Amino acid sequence: MTTRPKSSASTTRPEGVARGNLSAVASGSAQMPYSRPIPVPRKWSSAWWEPGALLAAVGRSNKRISFRRFFNDPSPEMHSRHEAYIAALFATILRQHERCLSLRMEAGSFPDFHLCTAEAADLPFEVTEADRAGRRRGLEYRHRRRVISYDAVEEEAEAQRVIPLRVKNKATKRYCPPPHLLVYVNLSAFELRAETDRDLLNSLQPWASRFGSIWLLWGANATQLAPTLERMSALRDPFTWPDPVLQ
Repeated sequence: MTTRPKSSASTTRPEGVARGNLSAVASGSAQMPYSRPIPVPRKWSSAWWEPGALLAAVGRSNKRISFRRFFNDPSPEMHSRHEAYIAALFATILRQHERCLSLRMEAGSFPDFHLCTAEAADLPFEVTEADRAGRRRGLEYRHRRRVISYDAVEEEAEAQRVIPLRVKNKATKRYCPPPHLLVYVNLSAFELRAETDRDLLNSLQPWASRFGSIWLLWGANATQLAPTLERMSALRDPFTWPDPVLQ
């Protein structure tokens, strides 16, 4: 796994399709036209997968797509590819903690994916993303910016501001039955503080009842904020497949 800086100083890191830092297509930016969508493999949604196996399959398939297209193609197919990556990484971390057995993607309908655990055969999940307000990630790749500086304090403050907004937005959809919610945090992880989890837990209380549970995927950390607070960090590199410990 990538080593995260522990200080709150400004940090510079390479910009790219980094592990744990994928972004959905940036909203609000001019979109590049693509005449032929890249189809999503049907097998991702036609069967239940061991989490690490799906993460590896998604990685192999997405590797054939250029950075520029991956972050600028507004098609539903590309959006589904983002969701598959997020869901598979999340489930792989839970699997390392023996909290998930398998998952299955949904082909363009509610919910976004399903988890199978020892306690429940089918947990429906919706995915949303929290990113810096006004960020145009697609334009970043179009202009080939390779290095961007981030400040840990600013990133954490922005996360505390935008995560409740994303949860509120999903809550207004009033899904029936209520799904579980996974928020993919596309902000630098650095050293996540326990105080941040508690602050976010308090800020999400108005909408907690709209979901079976609320989770964050932030870097290599899966954190349940509701109904109870619990953080699970990757025990091993989630991108190593097969997992030598689980074999």
